[in-house]
Amino acid sequence: MFKTRNSGLIFILFNLFFGQFNALAQPLDTTNLSGIYVGDYRITMRAAPTGAILGNGVHTAKWQWDFDTNTATVEGTTLSVGFNYALHDIGNASATDETLYFDNNGDGTYRLYYSLQIYHPGLGNPMASASTTFKITAIGNQLQINTIDAEDGPLDGIVGTQIAGVFPLTIEPDLRGTAVQKGADSDGDGLSDQQAIELGLEPNDNDSDKDGIDNITEIGNDVSNPIDSDNDGIIDALEYGEAANDAQIGMGLKLVSGDFVELKTASNWALKAIMSGDMQHRVDNLDSIEDIANTDSTLGDPGLTYHYGNISFNTYQTNSASTDDSSTVTFNFSTALPEKLLLYSIEATGESELYRLMPTSAWQRLGTNSIAITVVDGSASDIDQQVNGTISLSIAITGNNLGDIQRNDHVSAGSLHWLLILSMMLLIILRFYNKSATIKGLIQALLFYKLTVIARLC
Repeated sequence: MFKTRNSGLIFILFNLFFGQFNALAQPLDTTNLSGIYVGDYRITMRAAPTGAILGNGVHTAKWQWDFDTNTATVEGTTLSVGFNYALHDIGNASATDETLYFDNNGDGTYRLYYSLQIYHPGLGNPMASASTTFKITAIGNQLQINTIDAEDGPLDGIVGTQIAGVFPLTIEPDLRGTAVQKGADSDGDGLSDQQAIELGLEPNDNDSDKDGIDNITEIGNDVSNPIDSDNDGIIDALEYGEAANDAQIGMGLKLVSGDFVELKTASNWALKAIMSGDMQHRVDNLDSIEDIANTDSTLGDPGLTYHYGNISFNTYQTNSASTDDSSTVTFNFSTALPEKLLLYSIEATGESELYRLMPTSAWQRLGTNSIAITVVDGSASDIDQQVNGTISLSIAITGNNLGDIQRNDHVSAGSLHWLLILSMMLLIILRFYNKSATIKGLIQALLFYKLTVIARLC
């Protein structure tokens, strides 16, 4: 397969083109949708009446919408405060059937009915019947499904609908995501829109990387095992030109924020196992240190927003005779990085692996969109911490939005999560406290203030 070499400038222009391409697509009427749509969403949990964020989903979760039967299934996930949650059928009447029902309001909004359950033994795994109203818009075949402010009475100015009784505070879940029609192939390239999205490709473009070779050719005969000529972890259909054959370049990696990044190594080193994802990963195999996708981690330091999620990769020596034990990797992002930049890397600490603040001596800013990281084989930032010619790195990039506060590199969000749980348990006790309403109100107000402050830190 012939490919032509191009620089990182092509990478940036390529992503700017995608933005223009998507902007040209015209919205479709969503007042009377039909068919089955599948996709995923993210959740933000807010507290009424302040709108303070209590937690976010640590992973995207799957959902399916059947507009022919007005039914949906919505998976749960884990909140960043350490709770799992689920959306059951009303009253959780069926232990096996989690079918939810929704109303079409006839104006592009849809109201979904369900029972929300929070899983935490200390709180009794509470559950309450609820509803959420969504505004659905469409560009091409992809639906944008966003929660809107919808109350039975006056609107409260907080995205979501109030739910009492499932949390010590009144909460308002905000679910935002996308979905594509099941089985549809918008660009007619032989890949369904769902398959294209799962591979990180554009469902409306049969040549996602714009190198003149169509997606299906670059994927090959097995969609479940697409071609990756240079074995760097990024499939050929995402890497422009000769980058698909060059293990020193990883191009077209899409982050959880929707931004793109290009990775480059210096001489004598190459890349493999490049991937991006959420900050917290589920552990499937603790014995495999090379399986970075399943490495356990915390959510990083409290109070910081990790817009880009996590970037993981291995870099390995290509010259066995080389004595160079350090590798420098350059990252070129499609958008500008935060002004006050902070970098974290996963470090093994006994049986667990946590994000630690990387010293500024280990990285440098090259420009508005670029950084370079230098890691030594066997150092603290090398996940296996062994001198073996391979460096496994897993990083998170964020901005210091805490003013002049510099987070200690050993701060853990877990301790604050326990304070949050303690505060909520105290509020539960207050439900059974029958003293003066005035005293009770003062105590609730005090604890609520404490809870919202902790929530902002978590």
